[in-house]
Amino acid sequence: MPFNLIKLNFFLVLAILLFNINLFGQSQNFIHQLSVPFNCTSASSVEFCKQISNDSIAIVGLGEFTHGGHEPIAYKSELVKFLISQKSFRKLLVEFPNVTLISLNNYLIDSSKIDTSKLVSIVDDSFGQAIRDTSFLSLIRWLKMYNYTHQSAVVTVKGIDIEGEAQYFSSYVIHNLLIYLDEKSGRKLLEDTKKKPLDSILEIELSWIDQNRELVKKTIGNDKFNNLLEEIKMVKLSLEHDKLKKIDSFKAAKFRDSIMSILVTSSATSKSILWSHNMHITTSSTSISMGNYLKRTWGNRYFTILTDFSGESEISVPVGFRKYNLKSYKSNKNSIPYILRRRFKIKEGIVSLTDLKKNGISPSYNEIDADGNYRIVGNDSPFNFLVFFDIVHPLRLY
Repeated sequence: MPFNLIKLNFFLVLAILLFNINLFGQSQNFIHQLSVPFNCTSASSVEFCKQISNDSIAIVGLGEFTHGGHEPIAYKSELVKFLISQKSFRKLLVEFPNVTLISLNNYLIDSSKIDTSKLVSIVDDSFGQAIRDTSFLSLIRWLKMYNYTHQSAVVTVKGIDIEGEAQYFSSYVIHNLLIYLDEKSGRKLLEDTKKKPLDSILEIELSWIDQNRELVKKTIGNDKFNNLLEEIKMVKLSLEHDKLKKIDSFKAAKFRDSIMSILVTSSATSKSILWSHNMHITTSSTSISMGNYLKRTWGNRYFTILTDFSGESEISVPVGFRKYNLKSYKSNKNSIPYILRRRFKIKEGIVSLTDLKKNGISPSYNEIDADGNYRIVGNDSPFNFLVFFDIVHPLRLY
């Protein structure tokens, strides 16, 4: 081999080595350390804390790559506590039908009730088997105690999803209104639910509410009655969404996320935290998401933190009442966490989109839906920060 070619190859190898060494040297500078419970005292978390502490931010979207993993829920729970206690966020908006969260919110803001002995049943009645993780239950307990000691600045919880709103609303009306105000009609309708379709049951319920407006208003008060009317609007949108799902899943997804974004915007009258799946939080250009709608409305006042994993994930997938299957996944070799793990030998951390782009890393991440279906997604600018874990375990059921 000619000497000049040997010399050229030597310098190419040297350049590659220096490049990799330089990248490895930079790793501690742009991959921030995870801290649970969350705090901003670590030197490696300064930039992350600086950005989420920006006073101009109105909505922080906290995503999870799966609903069935413990670590994302545990980390988000700690971050919620930080944003509430240190940054004056006062609303927690959850990817769940609001009608199921009414009782929970009333309990959280009621300063006359300090007893937490029935908290498990209250949370179960609100969320069913969703988010049945010990860390989420601890967060709700923490919220109750926080509100009790900060009665001039209480935190409220509200649902912003229309998925399932119609079904839950129908049950709510029967058990919270009809049974008490018109027991005969309530008992009959309860039996009818076993043989009549949902839209027929709802038609009867809405007609009964309209015919008994004054009775209902007198019983629950003007404010709660107005809230009931708002729920009725959501019920009609929920039924429209259900019909769309049978015709065109693409249009149904677009409709659902557009409505959620409207509900978030109307609810975010104070600094708000948005708790949802990555697929709804993201601002990826390839996604039909609530996040993209919010970005158009709020611009940089909407701040996003998604979650992911670099190694393996074993998650809980619901298959019946209080029953779960366990499914295992490996991080995709083209995902951000896998690349950071391979290139920098860092298994978990927090990284900004800006730093990823500076290092030429494509913003692709792992995503698992509620049914356990897996895909890799992400394009353009899907988030502000990504939190990634090493190993993700199933829900720690309470």
